[in-house]
Amino acid sequence: MNEYYIGTILPWPSRWVPNGWLLCDGKAYQATDYQLLFAVIQFTYGGDGRTQFKVPNLCGNIPIGSKDNTYLGETGGLPYGALNNLHLPQHSHEVPPIYVPDAFIPFGGEVNVACNLNVELPVNASDVPGNLVAKPSANTTLGIAATTDNKKVNSYTTNQPNVVISNPTVKASGTATGYVTGMITSEVTASATVANTGLSSPIQIMQSYIVMNYIICYNGYFPPRASNSDENREKQSEEGRE
Repeated sequence: MNEYYIGTILPWPSRWVPNGWLLCDGKAYQATDYQLLFAVIQFTYGGDGRTQFKVPNLCGNIPIGSKDNTYLGETGGLPYGALNNLHLPQHSHEVPPIYVPDAFIPFGGEVNVACNLNVELPVNASDVPGNLVAKPSANTTLGIAATTDNKKVNSYTTNQPNVVISNPTVKASGTATGYVTGMITSEVTASATVANTGLSSPIQIMQSYIVMNYIICYNGYFPPRASNSDENREKQSEEGRE
């Protein structure tokens, strides 16, 4: 008989299992074949709830201590995980405007683009005093005309003009075709879109490890229960957690 309490779990460095111990691999056993071990762990780690029970499965699993929000025999966790937007801190991706400087069209370059042209017409008539461009100088005329009573008058008057040409800017639109050479003086603003990237591959979240077997004792000392005072303290502790 082993000098261990029945139900004791130990790491074991070999492939074979010593007498009085079972491998902790989640295997099912008949309760009648391992009555003392079944009395200790019962169906905590699985079974059919009638005649078969399972030993803990510590193959690829790490035991953790029980606490308020867990229960004995509970399993969870994954060796791999993938991050998504819920796991990332709030952030933004700023994309500055893209500016294209003056572009050069080489000789022979063909351009077929739609364009808008603004044509500025000079304003040669204005009611603004002092606009000398809008009128001829004094005593200067384009010609001399005669009235019905044969009076001679200048074709142009040297009086201050009082006429304004409305809408001096004319817009023209069309398509420029053919061969254009020279320098285009302009600034082009473009927008950019941040595209998705990455493969969403899972990442390993396991700590560094070394593989060993875990074994559970079935032939040893049957563990005595705690004394009444210990049981009462344990019960009060459990009630406090509830």
